[in-house]
Amino acid sequence: TPADTTFSRSDFLTFVADAHVIPSYENAAQLSGELLNDLSLLQSSVESNQNVEAALNQARNRWFELAKAWQHVHAFDFGPAETSTGTLGQNIATFPINVGQMQSYIVAGDYSFRNFDRDTRGIYAIEYFLFGIADYTAMSSNDWLYLLAVSDRVKEELESVVSGWKSDYRQSFIENDGTDAGSSVSLLVNSFALSYEAIKNFKLGLPLGLRPGQS
Repeated sequence: TPADTTFSRSDFLTFVADAHVIPSYENAAQLSGELLNDLSLLQSSVESNQNVEAALNQARNRWFELAKAWQHVHAFDFGPAETSTGTLGQNIATFPINVGQMQSYIVAGDYSFRNFDRDTRGIYAIEYFLFGIADYTAMSSNDWLYLLAVSDRVKEELESVVSGWKSDYRQSFIENDGTDAGSSVSLLVNSFALSYEAIKNFKLGLPLGLRPGQS
């Protein structure tokens, strides 16, 4: 008797959700919480002038782990990752950062993020503070407040997506096993394509000066 070669889309979607999407988002959320703690430790170390280099290296390494973890979930930027203010990728991973605009919010003491300047916050704003600051003793209290607020927002956004997947969305994702434009397979393909475009545009096009508006 020939083997049954029927492909089950629901089984495939179950595997994607349980083996890839949810664990990857959980890992990113956990790392974001650990990074927030590391940044608080860095602030304390700078203020007390004790173990600054060790605290800085720890925060930098944690940021690198979070940045890698984000790459594992970037292709799943749909469902709970879509909100009224944009996708998770737009809200926590817009690149490049607008340092000048970010500094204006810092000077104003505005940590509300009630704006659409997504290039003033997120993972890559944290990167700026961890790798673009020459003298941490020169950071103002507003700088630290903004940095910690950004990190806390990244953590909240990731935790919200995890919660969404683990509550109602996982089951609806699995049950939506058709082939129409709004099916889960379609969402996966489209989101993967957008993730690929981001690689092309921001990891190649932007550094090469080939993005629209670049000279």
